[in-house]
This record gives sequence, C-alpha cells and structure tokens, in this order.
Amino acid sequence: MPDAARLAESLRKVADRELITRVADVMPLEEVAEAHRRAEAGHRPGRIILMI
Repeated sequence: MPDAARLAESLRKVADRELITRVADVMPLEEVAEAHRRAEAGHRPGRIILMI
C-alpha cells in the first residue's frame, strides 16, 4: 500500500546517511534477466541495482 509519509522518511534517512545498504552490482536495465538470475542464486552480499 503506498505511503507517502513513509517514503519521505526513508528518503530523508538516505540523504542523512542513516539508511545504508550494500550494493553488490549495478547493471543496465537490458540485463534484467541476468540480474534476476544473480539475485535468485543468492551468492551476492547486497542489492542489485538496475539503471534505467
């Protein structure tokens, strides 16, 4: 369910560096199938970011 207040709070935490996550890979959107395979394999510590 969309929650604008929660989104705003999350964005503030990111800007203030209170909310940090690991990034395992940054991939172009065209490689979404490969990104999905990597995510399902579970061998990467962190998130896979798709660039639009």
